[in-house]
Amino acid sequence: MEVQDLYLSKYNWSVRVFYNATYRNTASIVEYLESNDYSESTIDAVYSSMSTMGYDSGMTVVDKKRRLATLVISKATCPSEFFNTLIHELNHLSDFIAEADGIPTSGETISYMIGNIGMLMFPRAGKFLCH
Repeated sequence: MEVQDLYLSKYNWSVRVFYNATYRNTASIVEYLESNDYSESTIDAVYSSMSTMGYDSGMTVVDKKRRLATLVISKATCPSEFFNTLIHELNHLSDFIAEADGIPTSGETISYMIGNIGMLMFPRAGKFLCH
């Protein structure tokens, strides 16, 4: 598993991304959530999802009040499945940020947000796309 921390200065959000995660990484991910005071219900939901997580899946959880997001992207069967999961979770992240900040979820503003976050993720995510 690889970890990437991002700070989205324009939106004042902190994001941690767990790449190539499997059920074996459940304890590490839950420990991170606990140390960052995510709600018990969020931690329980992540624990439950992680315990059955297979390949080609992911999840995004947020704490809107603290502007904190966590993305988990599972181990992928191939680069296209990784890309699919990455884009899917990036869409959830942008929806949460847009909702918290009152940003319309259609149009150029959200598209630029997604593109900018994707560019920040690329240094780590890119290696899972090209193998």
